[in-house]
Amino acid sequence: MQNRLRCSLFVLSVTVFANAKAVSAFPAPSGSLSATSAESALSLSDVQQEEVENWLASADGYYDTKQFSLAISAYLHAASILAQSSKKTDQRLLGTTYTNVAQSYKRLKERTETVVYYRKALAIFTALNDKKYMARTLNTLAEAERYINELEKALQCSMLSLRIHSEIDDPEGEAKAFMGAAIIYRHIGRYDASLEHAYKAYQYFKRVNAPNRIAKAANEMGLVYTRLMQFDNAERFYLTTIGLPTDKLEPRTLATALREMGVSKWHSSDYSTALNFAQRAYDIYKAENEVEKLSLTTRIIADIYRDSGQPKLAKARYEESLNYAEASGNKLNQTKSLVHLGELLINQSAASAVPLLLRAQQLAAEINDTAYLLYSYRALRKADKKRGNIAGSLAYAEKEIQMLTILKDEEIAKQMALSNASLYSRTLEMELNDLREDAKLSQLELDKKSDEVEIANQRKTIAEL
Repeated sequence: MQNRLRCSLFVLSVTVFANAKAVSAFPAPSGSLSATSAESALSLSDVQQEEVENWLASADGYYDTKQFSLAISAYLHAASILAQSSKKTDQRLLGTTYTNVAQSYKRLKERTETVVYYRKALAIFTALNDKKYMARTLNTLAEAERYINELEKALQCSMLSLRIHSEIDDPEGEAKAFMGAAIIYRHIGRYDASLEHAYKAYQYFKRVNAPNRIAKAANEMGLVYTRLMQFDNAERFYLTTIGLPTDKLEPRTLATALREMGVSKWHSSDYSTALNFAQRAYDIYKAENEVEKLSLTTRIIADIYRDSGQPKLAKARYEESLNYAEASGNKLNQTKSLVHLGELLINQSAASAVPLLLRAQQLAAEINDTAYLLYSYRALRKADKKRGNIAGSLAYAEKEIQMLTILKDEEIAKQMALSNASLYSRTLEMELNDLREDAKLSQLELDKKSDEVEIANQRKTIAEL
């Protein structure tokens, strides 16, 4: 296992640092030409240059107006022309164009295509041996790999990005890479490492007074403490974000802090304060038309109303959350809203709760979500018992037991996967430290040789005198 991990990191490392002699881990896109053949570089004609400029201008316009599919088409038209040139400037523009394609796919939440085009961009920048763009692209590629749950690949890219950043002068890019690593570490349960990396990013953004970046780093540390159920610590960081100038923050960054403050206050049963924070987050998401976030936040508000003894208001908010979930097409959010609404209605009208819970059970089965299959069966068992349908209640109890067994097995497998990812991250860290030490030793050896040459030259000079 360790040899395989060492080999994979070595291959990725060699790929990036071998002066573009090999890019096997990230094959160059067809049509692109090696930047090493600059002497015989193929150039674009004036007409082609104008075509590229027009396509890129159109693409940028589409991107700015959130017409991402049209932006992708225009960027790819430009890329097809740029790929015919081997000039370094054109190749670099090709790399940034592939990056823009990846970012457009990211906005469309087409995760696999996002990875594909970040890898194409990385291949270009590797061929050019442009370390700044390599490091930054590795960081965005790490994020893209994380979104498709390729945590080992995400870690590889993140660690290598940080390694390159340690060797170049790009403090902003390095801080962003620290943030990327922090998020990955949180996802694999390495909370200590997540906090360490997020704090490094936080310190840099504080030094350069970048409010929105400060807020993102603070939110990340807050999310770690929320995961650890240390709500007092979490609140400190969310309040840091909330205390920053609102006009300097992205709305969704502020909304995250407000929403999570609502969750924290809800856990401490401070319902009025929780409702205030959650409603402020809701208002931002409403203004930004963030439908998925509206579904989540409205469900949180409904939970607060439910636990504070206001079932009518809770019912209205669960129904609203369900409407947003259906509008977004997110089946998991639909399932959650249906289960919460169904559970609330059991004591009011068990008969009206059952159809909702059956829909939840069907959706949970479609998306293969064992946890919410369990919750739907549990709620259906309670509903049938409330209606006096003992046979139905017993049948759901048996299904509930089956789901508990499956969920237990899945949880064990998940914990093993997270443990493996955590071990993998530590292995990568050790390998990178070894590489750094090797680099230091090589530099010491080089300095020693230089000193020996200098001494020999001095002796020669003395002898000649």
